[in-house]
Amino acid sequence: MKQQGAVLIVVLWVIVIATLLVGIMASNMRYSADIVLRHKALSQDWGAMMQAVNMAQMELLLERMPKPPTEKEDKQEEKQKMGYRFNGQVLTLHYPQPENIIIRIYDHIGKINLKKLTRSAMYKLLKVRLGIAKDKEINALLDAWQDWIDADDLKRINGAEKDYYETLDPPYQPRNAPLETVEELLDIKGFKEVFGNENLQASFTVYGSKSKINPNFVSREALSLLPGMDKETVEKIIQLRQEKEIKSNADLAFILTPEQVNKARNWFSYSISNYYTIVVYPKPLEGEKAPQYAYIVNVQLKGISKIPTILQVLPYIKRPKSN
Repeated sequence: MKQQGAVLIVVLWVIVIATLLVGIMASNMRYSADIVLRHKALSQDWGAMMQAVNMAQMELLLERMPKPPTEKEDKQEEKQKMGYRFNGQVLTLHYPQPENIIIRIYDHIGKINLKKLTRSAMYKLLKVRLGIAKDKEINALLDAWQDWIDADDLKRINGAEKDYYETLDPPYQPRNAPLETVEELLDIKGFKEVFGNENLQASFTVYGSKSKINPNFVSREALSLLPGMDKETVEKIIQLRQEKEIKSNADLAFILTPEQVNKARNWFSYSISNYYTIVVYPKPLEGEKAPQYAYIVNVQLKGISKIPTILQVLPYIKRPKSN
């Protein structure tokens, strides 16, 4: 009798396990089918995103092409406004574009150029992040930064040269030359703790010869790093440029305090560059949030008869904030 009871219990357990296995297999089949569908959608989006990147490059060329002489002079202001579209806003291109893809273009004149920063300018950026009370730490960071970009192996008092970096895991050596990518900033001793959570591609650039930033193009991320730019001030500048072209620091005097305008004077200019970031990502479905990551390409424009030169491709990176 006991033996029959034991057999019955074993049979029941076998049935339970078999039921669980069937359920797991069915769930896995549904999951696999879902993956296949998602990969199919991703493949379709991928083709559309590559098309969008190509169309964005064409848009850059079109913007620089000479306008027909038949156009009236009173359209000059309208054409100027068109040029300021490359500030990160969602674009509608001149030619048909993929309907399921969002396209944004950022002029690098709206980013902080790491190659053009003086020690004084870097000090001001670090002071915004760390505060004046951290002056000792800031000077150590400045020494490490200058040791990284100078051509020698002589270590400053609080700096770091290859004898420090070779002790890390994994070991590496300092560039001993200007930075080649914005991501390299985090390789410098102490900078990861300061800028590790920053969207570096949105805030900084290593391209171009300009040391100042055009507020008509500046990204929210870069603007937030500058001295005197609190959250409210950032939104005021973004709002102002949506209403009209900011032609000089005098235009900022209507929305900023005299102290803020004085600080902005050291950072702002009103030129453009030949370097751009193209950002493309799938348009969210109704009720969904926009993807946080995007396909990003940095390009250089070399005249109107040549396809822009691709400088860097970042296939899956956190996208800049909307402007």
